[in-house]
Amino acid sequence: MPLYMLAADHRGWLLRALATALPRRANEAGALAREVKRLCYEAVVMAVEEGVAREDAALLIDEELGGEVASRAQQSRLTVAIPIEKADQEVFDPEYGEAWMEHVTAMSPDLPKVLIRHNPGANRSDLDEQLRRVRQISDALHNARRPLMLELLVPPTPAQLDDLDGDERAFDERLRPDLAVSAVHEILAAGIRVEVWKVEGMPTGAQAGLLARACAAGGPSRCIVLGRNAGWGEVESWLRNAAASPGYDGFAIGRTLWWETAVDLFRGSLPWDEAVSRVAQNYRRAIDAYEAARGELPASSETKGAGRGSQRRFDVDSGTSSIGEM
Repeated sequence: MPLYMLAADHRGWLLRALATALPRRANEAGALAREVKRLCYEAVVMAVEEGVAREDAALLIDEELGGEVASRAQQSRLTVAIPIEKADQEVFDPEYGEAWMEHVTAMSPDLPKVLIRHNPGANRSDLDEQLRRVRQISDALHNARRPLMLELLVPPTPAQLDDLDGDERAFDERLRPDLAVSAVHEILAAGIRVEVWKVEGMPTGAQAGLLARACAAGGPSRCIVLGRNAGWGEVESWLRNAAASPGYDGFAIGRTLWWETAVDLFRGSLPWDEAVSRVAQNYRRAIDAYEAARGELPASSETKGAGRGSQRRFDVDSGTSSIGEM
């Protein structure tokens, strides 16, 4: 079963973006952010009602601003992922400090999620400390028989950008693919076990495949591609490159699909029902793009531990599925 996840776990960014986009309602940013979470949940539910398989539909939602929505999503039998990390941290630090596992236990998500920024060319002591912390999270989750979804971002270092005259697109195309593979090797070498890798889109299908094979070196797992708030054209390209590569099994895309609609809603130019419908359409559009490219993958190209058709949940000891269906 693929994992088609609408990502709505944004916290610090969302509060700042709402205050900037809607300065007259800046004091309402917290309440508006909670409405964004509800908007995304209702959009996924609408998409399911309109034909998206319930077992494929998923929501990435935070406890801080979306805890009530997360509970509703679970009651609706959607797959729910919840972030563990504090927002806006350069070096991973768990939300709620040493009590993070108590919150995971209480929320009981299908996928606890950790976001890290890991560029092998960055400060080594920071990277090593981050890997140590994530290893502790990984070990604790697996001891509790819970899977880990790891979101890996590979931002450029100042030196790398300087070498490219500040051209971030050149970094994405020329440096990021190899750096992402190296980052995965370092994560696995640190003893971190990952069931689902949430990774940045690759410029080509071949590079997407290389990244998926690197992730699979740590044992049975699958990759889903993220959106990074890029324009639809770029996101569609990433979706196609991922879907046509063995080892990928879905996506986790957020702002590209709902941000503009949310702003129109809060500016009063769009009623609630139409906003929900528009986000649902955008979500289905991403699914359609992925499915179209997915059909282009020859059956013979499936690879052990990295292929499509893996089940929704994993046994954290063996990497095999323990529950076939939600």
